Amino acid sequence: MGAVSLLAVTSGGLLAASASGSSSASSFVPITPCRLLDTRPANVVGIRSTPIAATETFATQASGTNGNCSIPPSATALSMDVVAVNPTASSFLTVFPSDQPLPLASSLNWVAGQAPTPNAVTVPLSSDGRVSFYNNAGTVDIAVDIVGYYQPESAGAGTTGVQGPPGPKGDTGAPGPKPSHVIWVAKSGGDFTTVAAALASITDNDATHLYTIEIAPGTYTEPGGIDVKNDVDIHGSGADVTFITCTCGGAATPRTSGATGTTRATSVTSQISDVTIDNSGGGTYATAIWMGGSSHVELQNVNATAEGSPGNYAVWVSGSAVPTMDHVTAIASGGSTSTESLAIAIVESSNVFIRMVDVGATATGSTRADALWNEGGWPQISDSRLFGGTYSVDNRSVSGGFTAPVAITGSMIISALSGSRYFCSGDYDGSINPVSCPA
Repeated sequence: MGAVSLLAVTSGGLLAASASGSSSASSFVPITPCRLLDTRPANVVGIRSTPIAATETFATQASGTNGNCSIPPSATALSMDVVAVNPTASSFLTVFPSDQPLPLASSLNWVAGQAPTPNAVTVPLSSDGRVSFYNNAGTVDIAVDIVGYYQPESAGAGTTGVQGPPGPKGDTGAPGPKPSHVIWVAKSGGDFTTVAAALASITDNDATHLYTIEIAPGTYTEPGGIDVKNDVDIHGSGADVTFITCTCGGAATPRTSGATGTTRATSVTSQISDVTIDNSGGGTYATAIWMGGSSHVELQNVNATAEGSPGNYAVWVSGSAVPTMDHVTAIASGGSTSTESLAIAIVESSNVFIRMVDVGATATGSTRADALWNEGGWPQISDSRLFGGTYSVDNRSVSGGFTAPVAITGSMIISALSGSRYFCSGDYDGSINPVSCPA
């Protein structure tokens, strides 16, 4: 057997790698998440479009350009988000370097029929940049997103000498070039340290003065939440590395106001991407993302979570707001005193089409826990996963008795009251209980 490499996280954010008695340090490089692999036939990424069979080991190239990722050949290990989808039996997944024997370990565990199950995995690469996936039982599809990689640190040449006296300060140079209408929010070194302050600084935004707020990695607490402005986009550095949070629940119901929202959009056009938005309660109602009026907001690579109140709402859409959701995770969770948790709520809408692609909506822990609550909207849902502790989809009529259809294609629908269904195509007919099409 060849030498086995061992990885351990060291102080300073370094990764110490040892093989055959030698050791070296590697530093972590975070990246905007990219999809390396998705074995589902409907949205295949990478070299495989079939599930992994029982006791099968599947290997794929990770360094270089593969799937939607470009990882440098110098990378020694990966930090990944691995999701198990459509498992047919209780099993586990082991992720390991392709040039090493299968270890006695599991990276991800599930039971048969479980909702899509993610887990963070850090794994070394083989000497030729490959990684392997072993499934123990049944069949399972996997989706793999890379969120960062490790690469070797430069080796030192000897012991550090005594520090010399500081040299004279040079003249102040001319300011470097900076893109116009781009504002950086960072814990240090940016234009502002909070998103609210960055938004407040923008006063001339319009169709000819478009702005982008770029947010560096970190957690940004916004005590009063933030109000999105028209023609101003908000971009994080990745849903797993940039967080906008508040404990700003309150007494105002989201049906009448976005006051309890961490992020509020009223009659604006904007894009929010690559960020996690959280509301941890603090009142009767807690909303992560609230949209109302005639807003046209695009959510892309966004996680929204709401918890800690009697009423918890991850994404709330009111009136004639027309959002699009692409690769969005919405989680609403309540506790023993919670009465309502809605992952996505489309309320009193005026027959608007709302497109949802690759959406994961989960609602648990309340007397009513619905993945999707729809009143009069026309959601078009594809390649998504909806799990409701009460209903996966609760299609309600608005005042006047109108109930719009919910079109679903290629999605896993799971609810505590109606069981599990996979939709190839079809509509809900307006009843509270789901109606499935043939699988």
